[in-house]
Amino acid sequence: MERLARLEASWAVSYEAIAASVALLWLVLGVLFLVLLQGFSVLEALYLTAQLVTTIGYGDVPVTPSMEGFLSVYMLGCIILVAFVLSRAVDACTKVSTSLLRSKMRAAEQRMGLASNDEDAMARFGHLNDLASGTLIFAFFLVAGCIFYASVERCTCGTRWDRIPGCQDGEQCKGTGGRILTIWSALYMSIVTLTTCGFGDRTPHTTAGIIFSLFWTIAGVGACANFVRACTMFFLRASHRRSYQLKERINTQLFKEMDVTKDGMLSRGEFLRYLLLKYELVDRQVLDEIGRQYDLLDPDGTDSVSFGAIQAMYAEQGVPQTPAADAGEGPRPQFFYDATAP
Repeated sequence: MERLARLEASWAVSYEAIAASVALLWLVLGVLFLVLLQGFSVLEALYLTAQLVTTIGYGDVPVTPSMEGFLSVYMLGCIILVAFVLSRAVDACTKVSTSLLRSKMRAAEQRMGLASNDEDAMARFGHLNDLASGTLIFAFFLVAGCIFYASVERCTCGTRWDRIPGCQDGEQCKGTGGRILTIWSALYMSIVTLTTCGFGDRTPHTTAGIIFSLFWTIAGVGACANFVRACTMFFLRASHRRSYQLKERINTQLFKEMDVTKDGMLSRGEFLRYLLLKYELVDRQVLDEIGRQYDLLDPDGTDSVSFGAIQAMYAEQGVPQTPAADAGEGPRPQFFYDATAP
C-alpha cells in the first residue's frame, strides 16, 4: 500500500509536468503559426494568444479566412490545456497572497481585542477576511491597470490594424484626432478586461501597453475569479446563517426515515445524519463512505469502539505498534482502504 501511495504521488507530479510541457508546446505552435505564416510579430502573436487563454477577446486583431481553421482548433486547446495550467499557477499565487493578507488581518483583530487567538479570529471573521483579501487583490490589479494605461496611453493613434488617419504620435496626438484615454476610461477598460467582457472599444495601443497586458490580463483575470469566488462564498455563508432546528413534528413516517438501522430507536448519530442531509450540509455519498469506515471499525455493531479494540485490530492486520507507525510510516490499517468497497 505504501508503494502504491508513492506511485500515486509520483504520477501526480509527472502529470503536472506533462501538462505544463504540452501547454508550452501548444503556445509555441500558435505563436510560430502567426509569426511565420500570418506575418505577425512575436509580440502581436503573444498578445492574441493571451486574449485566447483568458477568453477576453477584444476583437481588435483582425482574423483572416486563412486563420479561421487553425484558430478554431488552437482556441480550444488554449481554453482546455493552456488555461488549465495557467489557472493552476495563478490560483497558487493568489492563495499565497490571500493567506498572507488573512494572517495579517487575524493578527490585527487579536491586537484590537476582537479575537483571542487565530482559531477564534477564523471562526468570527474568516468569511469577512476572505472577502476583504480577495477584494484587495482584485482592486490592486484594477488600480494598476487604471494608472498604467491612463499614464502611458493618454493619447494614442491606434495600432497597425486600426490606425487613425492623419493622427500623429507624441505631443501632436491630441490635436490630430488621437484616442484620448482619461482616468475614468482607463478604469472602464480595466474592469471590462479583467471581467473578460472584452467589448473591444478600449484596448492597448502602444508597445508598452501590449507588453504590460500580457502579464496584467492573466494575473488580473485570476484575481477577478478569486474575487468572485470570495463574494459567492460570503453570500452563501450569509444565506446559510439560519436555524438548523427541526421545526417539523416527528411523526411515524419521519421517524422511520430517520431510523437508519431500523431498530425502533433514534440515536444521536441518526438524528445528526438526518439534519445534515436535510439542510444539504454534506453529501449523502460522503456520509455513507464515512459510515462504511466506521462499520469496519465496529464489526459487532455496538455503536461504540474502545481504543483497545482498535489496537487489537491493528495487531491482527500486522500493523506495527511503533512511533513510526503512529507518524504514518509503514503499513496502514486495511480498513482505511476497504472503506469505499460496496
